[in-house]
Amino acid sequence: MLTSIRRIPSVLVIGLGFLLGLMLVVALTAPRVVQVILEYEDAAVPSTSTIQVEFNRPMNAASVESHFATDPPLDGRFEWSGDTLQFFPETPWPNGGEVYVTLRAGALGRVPLPLLRTRNWFFTVGLPRIIYLWPADGPADLYAATPGSGEEPVALTAHDQAVIDYTLSANGTQIVYVLQQAGGEDELHSLDLISGVDLRIHTCDPQAPCMTPAVSPDGAWVAFVMQTLTIGTGGRLVAESSQIWVIDMENEGQAFPVTPQEHNCSIPGWSPQGWLTYYDQQLGAAALLTFDAGPAPAPFTYLPNSLGAGGSWSPDGERYIYPEIIFPESVPAGVDPKDSSLYYSHLFQTDLSTGRTTDISSGEETMVEDASPAFSPDGKWIVFARKYLDVVRWSPGRQLWRMSEDGSGAESLTNQPNYTFSSINWSPDSTMLAFMRRSPSELEQGPEIWWLDLETGSQDRLVMGGYLPAWIP
Repeated sequence: MLTSIRRIPSVLVIGLGFLLGLMLVVALTAPRVVQVILEYEDAAVPSTSTIQVEFNRPMNAASVESHFATDPPLDGRFEWSGDTLQFFPETPWPNGGEVYVTLRAGALGRVPLPLLRTRNWFFTVGLPRIIYLWPADGPADLYAATPGSGEEPVALTAHDQAVIDYTLSANGTQIVYVLQQAGGEDELHSLDLISGVDLRIHTCDPQAPCMTPAVSPDGAWVAFVMQTLTIGTGGRLVAESSQIWVIDMENEGQAFPVTPQEHNCSIPGWSPQGWLTYYDQQLGAAALLTFDAGPAPAPFTYLPNSLGAGGSWSPDGERYIYPEIIFPESVPAGVDPKDSSLYYSHLFQTDLSTGRTTDISSGEETMVEDASPAFSPDGKWIVFARKYLDVVRWSPGRQLWRMSEDGSGAESLTNQPNYTFSSINWSPDSTMLAFMRRSPSELEQGPEIWWLDLETGSQDRLVMGGYLPAWIP
């Protein structure tokens, strides 16, 4: 009897030790969250920001996604890169609100062990801001301001040399800008608006300056123009040729040309599907390249355009709108028939699925200069700048106009004939515009950035001496 009593504690100890060992193994090998991006310390993030969760080991994707939730709930898509999950909301997060995120315990790893703890966090969504370059009369930096808030603008960069150009990524969280250095070489920088990290991604040769950067929708590529300079009259450097180069952001920033060396190319851009577009001066057309499977030097289609100005894609990527020069066969009423240089520009829309191109300005009888088209994010409207060329309605400057996406219902939004409106940009919710206003006759006044609320009609000047406005969602 005594012998059996003495054996019981030994069995218990062994069993307890085994259980503790098993629990320790589970604790050490169970999956856990290493890092999340977009937490409470990330103040005023753009409304299009993605949520990123990094795990310490491979996970069961379906299990993790079923244990993931946001408040307010938004539909979206999940993407995995190794052990990192990203959630892309289909619609923007509510401006000025807080978003709460939950990843519940029980989500399984690829080795079927569960996440032992529920992880909760939140982040704050900022109000839409306008980003711009300032000042116009000196070395410029990037600034951002919230329309109508009364708050002072915030400097996003602080360089001794000038920021000369920039672009914003499709999700509004990354800025790629061109910094001009004292030695003459340009640098391409990438600024993450969430983390604040500013990285130099490319240094250009002093004899080949860089300009006009454009980020692909997925952020994997940055296209830009590289000009080749030569010594011209009086010993000055002048542009000899220009090519489109692309930086592979996922392959240590490798840069390479994608256009023919003998062609002058400019105005790089991207369609919502990820097609690279640019203007080929020798061909007199906009070229479209596909980057679905890596660099493809041969364009799959061309859109003839003798004017060589940039255009705008519809949000679904099915239509492209751009200005084009027209030489009328007959002289319109109110125009001097002796004017041999008679021409005007209309907006044309090409349907990429059918190849059909349509004049969506107000008809060939209308003598206008239509320029700078921009689709609204919801795809319902097109804003553009218009100047009448007939004697009765001629004005020094272009005015802001709006029409439906099919070209109908055109209406003027401004009536300030002594000012030119340009650099037109839509707010993410398609309710406001940011634009640049300048007097073509009093250039000493410098450019101004304004905003216009299309729902209320209210408008105000955001800043004097600023230029190239765009919206941070």
